[in-house]
Amino acid sequence: MAETGQDPSQEQTSQFFGAVTPNAIFNKLKTLVQSGRGKSLRHLLILVALLLAVEAGSSYTKIKVPVGSFDYILKNLFAQKEFIRFIAFCLALIASVLGYFRPRVFLRVFAFLKKLFVSKVQPLVIRSLQKIVNWLRNFKESSFKDRLRMAIKPAAAVTVVYLILSYGKLFLPPKIVVTFPGNEGESIPLDSNFEVQFDRKMHRASVERNFAINPEVAGRFEWLGDTRVTFTPDKPFEIARKYEVEVGSMAMSAFFIPKFFPQKIAFETLGHPKVILASPQIEAPEVGSPITVMFDRAMIPLTSADEKESQLPAFTLSPEVEGEGGWLGTTAYQFRPAKPLKLATTYTYTVPAGMGNFMKILVFHFQLFGREFWGHHHLIIITMQVRPHQYPLLLTCP
Repeated sequence: MAETGQDPSQEQTSQFFGAVTPNAIFNKLKTLVQSGRGKSLRHLLILVALLLAVEAGSSYTKIKVPVGSFDYILKNLFAQKEFIRFIAFCLALIASVLGYFRPRVFLRVFAFLKKLFVSKVQPLVIRSLQKIVNWLRNFKESSFKDRLRMAIKPAAAVTVVYLILSYGKLFLPPKIVVTFPGNEGESIPLDSNFEVQFDRKMHRASVERNFAINPEVAGRFEWLGDTRVTFTPDKPFEIARKYEVEVGSMAMSAFFIPKFFPQKIAFETLGHPKVILASPQIEAPEVGSPITVMFDRAMIPLTSADEKESQLPAFTLSPEVEGEGGWLGTTAYQFRPAKPLKLATTYTYTVPAGMGNFMKILVFHFQLFGREFWGHHHLIIITMQVRPHQYPLLLTCP
């Protein structure tokens, strides 16, 4: 050992790596693939491929695909652990299938990785192990005071690593975890608030200064803790309107770390109400038929039965008919005539504009036929009146 001039620790390290070198592993694998036992290895690879395919499918079903711009989708996908697992399983699956069908290609890839390891990674690992062995040997041979002095640097390094792993995330830029309404949200109620949830405590004033909504809406901020803020508009949002909220890049965490990149959330409010049912139309089957109009949403607030009677009717009837009308829940209105309707008479019931933000006037007709009319053909005109035009629909009834 003295003749060669090699350090004992270096020799021990070389002996350790000499037993298990990339060349030895590569040659062993090559011999195994080319021998008869290579078939067993290939069968094992197929089993591994099947297991990887099952795991990849399981991870794929748990991936939540966001909706938005391409950059937004990529950012959210790579933030999901299941997506990373899916990519890793797919790559391993490709390697397994490649090893089964093209073992020589698999060996070439392994040879490339072996060359990269021998030229880059192995020397670095050997030098690191040599330093550790030398430090341990010197530490064992040193006095108590020297040991204390030598322990300062490792202890400081361990402390720094611990602090980084434990508290390093506090010094990362803050992120928005979830918003309501979400990005590209549709049919958002007009009386909604806008809520933002961050992944850490925030500097409230900086968030409020860097919060903007287009078109501009006046409102106030309310905080639930230091991670969740709610913007409450002074007035309800406009009907059938698109809004875009932006949280600026200078919104800072409690440690004054800025967000760095602005984030935009777009949503669209609820559209105008629609009539989904109007009965009767064209012809009333009975002279005492009730008249019912149903909307696609609540048109009056949810109140008691006595208060519902004071609500305005959903439509007007022409010619006038005696009877009683009332709301069935909050979405439907029904009128019941007190007397039988007249035969051979056309009745018109009109839903006025402004009824629950109704944008149009809707007009519906129905007619009662007397017995003398049956057996003949008559032309009936149904008119849907929408300001400023009317659209007649012609039907021929026997």
